[in-house]
Amino acid sequence: MNSINFQLMNRTELRKYISKHPEDRQAFHAYMDMLSQEPCLVNGNVNDLQDVQKVTQIIEQVTTIKQRNKNS
Repeated sequence: MNSINFQLMNRTELRKYISKHPEDRQAFHAYMDMLSQEPCLVNGNVNDLQDVQKVTQIIEQVTTIKQRNKNS
C-alpha cells in the first residue's frame, strides 16, 4: 500500500512523481482525477475563453502539440 498522499501534491509535483514511478497506478489515477476536476489550458486562463481570437490560438497550440507528439 502506498503511504504518499497525492492530494497534497500540486499538478506539477504529481506529474513529476508519475514520470519517476510509472508503475504507480494509484498516483496515475490521482492525477487523472485532478485533471478532470481542474482542467488546464495550454497557455492562458479561463477568461481567455471569452475571446474568440485567444480560443483560436489555444486550439492551434493544442493541435500543434498533438501533431508533434504523434510524429515523435
